[in-house]
Amino acid sequence: MPRVMPKPEVLRWAWESINLSAKEVAEKMNQDIEVIEQWEQSERYPTYVQLEKLAHDLFNRPVAVF
Repeated sequence: MPRVMPKPEVLRWAWESINLSAKEVAEKMNQDIEVIEQWEQSERYPTYVQLEKLAHDLFNRPVAVF
C-alpha cells in the first residue's frame, strides 16, 4: 500500500489542536502506540488510507493539510 510522508510536526499539531494525545490517536486508529510514535519520528509513515482516516474522521481537516 502506498505511503505518504506527512511532516511529523503537522501530525502532532493536528491531534494536539483537538486535545488528543498520541495514545488516544493510536486507540482511535486501532494502532499500537509505537506506530504513532514512529510517525512522530519519521521512522514510519501512514498509508494514504490511514492519512485520509486521520484527516477526515479524527481531525475534520482536508488531506491537503498534511
